[in-house]
Amino acid sequence: MASRRQHRKTLVLLFFIGAAIQVPGCAYYNTFYNAKASYTQGMRLKEQSPEGKLSPGAKNHFDKAIEKCAKVIELYPGSRWVDEAVLLMGKCFFEEEEYLKALRKFEEVTIYYSGGKWLDDAYYMMGRTYVALEDYPRATAAFDHSLSIAPEGEWADDATYWKAAANFATEGFSAAASQYRAFLQLYPRSEYYDQALFELAESLHRLGQFEEAISRFSELVDRRPGKKLAFPASLRIGEACLAMGTVERALTTFKALQGSGLEPGEEAKLGLRVGDCHRSLGDYNAALSALDAVVQGHPRTEEAAEASYRMGLIYEEDLSDLEEARKAYEQVRRHAPALEVAFDAAERSTSIAKLTEYRENLATGEEADLAATQFQLAELYYFGLGDVDQAMLEYGKVLADYPESELAPKAAFALAWILEHEKGDEEGARAAYEELTVRFPGTTYAARAEAELRDTPGLGEEGKDVLPLEDAPILEGGAASAENAASNGDRADSAGMSSASLNGVVPVADDAGHRGPS
Repeated sequence: MASRRQHRKTLVLLFFIGAAIQVPGCAYYNTFYNAKASYTQGMRLKEQSPEGKLSPGAKNHFDKAIEKCAKVIELYPGSRWVDEAVLLMGKCFFEEEEYLKALRKFEEVTIYYSGGKWLDDAYYMMGRTYVALEDYPRATAAFDHSLSIAPEGEWADDATYWKAAANFATEGFSAAASQYRAFLQLYPRSEYYDQALFELAESLHRLGQFEEAISRFSELVDRRPGKKLAFPASLRIGEACLAMGTVERALTTFKALQGSGLEPGEEAKLGLRVGDCHRSLGDYNAALSALDAVVQGHPRTEEAAEASYRMGLIYEEDLSDLEEARKAYEQVRRHAPALEVAFDAAERSTSIAKLTEYRENLATGEEADLAATQFQLAELYYFGLGDVDQAMLEYGKVLADYPESELAPKAAFALAWILEHEKGDEEGARAAYEELTVRFPGTTYAARAEAELRDTPGLGEEGKDVLPLEDAPILEGGAASAENAASNGDRADSAGMSSASLNGVVPVADDAGHRGPS
């Protein structure tokens, strides 16, 4: 009896000793288990939010996971879950967009737990973090590390996709296209497959390989991806057709998308493309109608601003209705004042107003001012409106109508420079430079033309050294400035004139060694 009691006491003692041994293990396991559960719940909430944004609820779960991971690391540094706890902390920081904190945690795994099973995971997450920080070379290196450790591991398809995406983000479209092709062959069941297919097609589009781009975009559409990819892919098919000059095909593609349950922004983008097609086909009324529908249907949006701007271009360049063009340009800022196109529209509106003024001055102005006004008109077409052909006509009028003007050699040089650099007509430019030296000997522009002719074998090459020319065009200074310039010998400018234009027609070298109007 006594021995049985003793045996029972021994069993009880062993039970409590075992329980005492097990308690710490249970404690840190439960803590880490709860950390993983909080992370999972945070991810679920984040995925459910619009566009995967971090909601307060999701952040709360990530914070709880971070707190519990820190407890495991601090209280149980020798536990078998500590390296995974460090990794999980990094993932939580990553989801909270605390990228530098995340990076430190992933680096800790690679440094202090380099023999652990989470090393490929840590390098993969380092790569994702560097992508978020737009440090693409380091991102690529991290993905390579992950793939070298586990070429067929859990993150192999993800790392391969993100390597291609890093090249895509830096506009390395040729390399990206090759990597996307390899990815699509290796991982046909990857969750990134549709996204990779879209980015492959987009890379081909950017490379000007429009037929293959259309084929890839069409392949994606046939897979019935989510709306996030389906509409942009269909839109790019039409844009590729437009880029190839198959305008009717593009228009058919765009019209097939209309009325298919589009979001307002998608509908507006589509209207812009329809307008582009009609303009390319010479149907300006249909183009204006399509663009006006965007303006009326989507006021105070970027698309409405863009539509107004394109209407202005049609009135100005195709219909020669400058007053309607000016009105359209003035509407742009009302829709999206901070948009870059709003500033372009304002400049074109100002240029049209000046154009009207200069034309009136030519009709009614004093004889002494006419050469300067004619030259201003040429400058305005070239620099203000970007109409090279009309600018050449106006520069030609300076030479034809005011051959004795001090501005005549400058106009002659402008014509020669445009022939060389805008038209690529080296023979015509050479003849124009030669004529300038004969007609206007002893002038600054004759000297500059002679310098160009000395370089005739390399005429038109980018990066060719050029002689400095201090002269600047008359754009803002008006006829009075032209008179002052004319009084300074053969220099057609004065110190008070605008420097914004014809240094302009003068070749200048930029930091990259290229030449062109400044």
